Amino acid sequence: MKHLKRFPHYKQHGASDCGPTSLRMIARFYGRDYSTEMLRRYCHISRRGVNMLGISEGAQHIGFDTVGVRMTFEQLVEDGVGAKGMD
Repeated sequence: MKHLKRFPHYKQHGASDCGPTSLRMIARFYGRDYSTEMLRRYCHISRRGVNMLGISEGAQHIGFDTVGVRMTFEQLVEDGVGAKGMD
């Protein structure tokens, strides 16, 4: 059985920080370390939080390629990337 790399966890600073904090955890998983404050700037966060476009722009700014798709959780499980590529 393959040993999966442990996924990092960070607490979000406030209710509107879920997007940048999630992006920070994903970046850390791939060996990149960024502060939530820096990601907040590049995700264009407001008092109401951040939208998917803002998260995508923040991810692209730190070197990730993004693509927007609409799918159900079931579709993600069946057709999504899941654990592929997590060697």
